Amino acid sequence: TGVFTSNQAAPQVAGTSTVTAVDAVGDSDTATIQVLPNPLAITPGSSTQNTAGSQVFAVTGAGTNPLVATIANNNTSSTFTIPTLATTAAQVTVTFTIPSTVEGNQTLTISISDTVNGDVGSVVLTLIAS
Repeated sequence: TGVFTSNQAAPQVAGTSTVTAVDAVGDSDTATIQVLPNPLAITPGSSTQNTAGSQVFAVTGAGTNPLVATIANNNTSSTFTIPTLATTAAQVTVTFTIPSTVEGNQTLTISISDTVNGDVGSVVLTLIAS
């Protein structure tokens, strides 16, 4: 047991790694560890909209690394058309229409990850029906 630090240059990359420990008398053991991703800071953390348009989510923590984003409707049986996403190294833009009153309010989760370091985050976009 104990605290172990990496000699890898920052930032450390999420994923699996192999660690070998050797004690003072030369006994050694090897283990595979899971390095967890860091959370991305995303602003705003959620958004509620009642008119068609776009919402920009600013992402910090990824530096200049490319981002990838996916969007999912929290209501899996909804027929509402999923909004489109555009990503840069510093933001995710969601372009959307407003659901009809028949479709009802829609709550969407946007998942964002840094393609280099594996850091992750998510935000919620709620669209109010009209």
